[in-house]
Amino acid sequence: MVWVNVDMRSQKHLLEYENYFPDVSFSDIVLLHNGQEQCWPGKVNGPYISDHYLFHLILGGRGVLLLDNCRYSLGKGQGFFIAPGQLYQYSASVEEPWEYLWFGFRGDSIRTLMYNSGLLHTYPIYESPDWKTLAGYMQSSIQAVRDESAGALAYCHGLLFLLIAHLIAQTPLFEETRDVTQQSHIQMHYIYSAIEYVRANLSNRFTASDVSDALGLNRSYFSRLFTQLCGISPSRFINNYRLDAAWHMLRHSDTPIAKIAQAVGLPDASYFTHRFRARYGLSPSEIRLEGNRASGSALEQK
Repeated sequence: MVWVNVDMRSQKHLLEYENYFPDVSFSDIVLLHNGQEQCWPGKVNGPYISDHYLFHLILGGRGVLLLDNCRYSLGKGQGFFIAPGQLYQYSASVEEPWEYLWFGFRGDSIRTLMYNSGLLHTYPIYESPDWKTLAGYMQSSIQAVRDESAGALAYCHGLLFLLIAHLIAQTPLFEETRDVTQQSHIQMHYIYSAIEYVRANLSNRFTASDVSDALGLNRSYFSRLFTQLCGISPSRFINNYRLDAAWHMLRHSDTPIAKIAQAVGLPDASYFTHRFRARYGLSPSEIRLEGNRASGSALEQK
């Protein structure tokens, strides 16, 4: 994207600046369905394998998501993202059944648009203090269909893009964003494959060189390409990925800290704690305590 500033003192028109966008189409992105449901106690959906993208936002109550052999206990203000091909099941709490909104959509371009979202690569749970903005988009979309508003289809697709943009902004995978819409498919394939290698081998000890070797790439070329497209070196990304995965496990599971350290490939407890504190400013035990308090607060609010 190029920004051109016009000096008002030297120009005789009212245009202050003009934006030029890449000649890229996302016309394959389609909103398939949306809805809202207050579930009955213990209601179970699934298990299913999704053939499109699904996003649910929880308005109240609590429930459990089972996704790719991981279990997440979720509540008000949180959401979950399901990608095509994933095995999932979710169920409402018996004591406090949840109410949620959802969008179902598809499109090959979504992978390109959301390359910088952790939802697509690392962690399927949405958490943001700005979740009510997202709820507003989703509720407006549902209401437009109910009202049979003129232009409702275009309006709902516009809200879908706002939802996607919000998710990208609130769930960054990389510290610096890059415009990848102009990159070749083969380059993006290398990036996606590298991220998938890190995810699949998280519990193992490996380096950036191991990743480049697995992709059949020259190590220097791989490092330059990854840094150029992702704004972070492969080595730093691997370290952050391990620690971020640990952070989410600490917040949303009761798995012992020692087992979490092993699961993210940092089995030395003292080294794990040192690296964790360096990234978050808190120890693993303190993060777990914060997560327990947050869960307790959510229950008290109900």
